[in-house]
Amino acid sequence: MICFECGEEGEVHFHHVVPKSKGGRKLLPLCLTCHGLVHERKMTSSALTRAAIHRRRDMGLVYNHSVFGYDIKNGKLVDNPAELKAVNNVFKLKRHGFSLHQIAKKLNAIGVAGKRGGKFYASTVKAIYDNDLHKRRFNVGEQLNFFYNFGDLK
Repeated sequence: MICFECGEEGEVHFHHVVPKSKGGRKLLPLCLTCHGLVHERKMTSSALTRAAIHRRRDMGLVYNHSVFGYDIKNGKLVDNPAELKAVNNVFKLKRHGFSLHQIAKKLNAIGVAGKRGGKFYASTVKAIYDNDLHKRRFNVGEQLNFFYNFGDLK
């Protein structure tokens, strides 16, 4: 396809002349360079995808499969209290020096199931610990009570 602005032929992205949030429907085909100039930043496919995912996440909209700790209701991420208890404990145990493997073992021992009903592994715990939604919620800001009794955390 051809860029509306510079006439270059190749990969184009469709730019909303009026933002979708304001009811805009008219689209213009723009190459990555011209699209970047319109938005005053460099545009690559991966950058656009990453920006769209972050925008959807920040608006509380679904941007992927549901994240452990949240469910999808009407296209939005909503709290799953039972899963958030486990997420809270992942952060607390990590702060107390537990390894990812030890945390997975503790969650499995008390019967906490993964998102699809499976067991926890160190990689599952790492995905929870590294998730931006969880980092924002549990490192800074709201803290849930310690729901599971793991015994002495020393």
